[in-house]
Amino acid sequence: YHHLIDELRKKPIQFLIVSIALPNASSFALHENLGFVKAGQFSEAGYKFGESTDLEYWQLNYEITYYS
Repeated sequence: YHHLIDELRKKPIQFLIVSIALPNASSFALHENLGFVKAGQFSEAGYKFGESTDLEYWQLNYEITYYS
């Protein structure tokens, strides 16, 4: 995951967004340790293990660097 995030830093993108099905404390901890912050939540927007679930969206902001 660290490698993916580092490779994406080389692209002209402003941020990454991940979607986390609730509840998922271990995923929250992982993404928080990587620098992501909670950006929003949608009620019953996902489907997991045969049930509707809420989704949280977490965002990691990048400083935009353009490569030639």
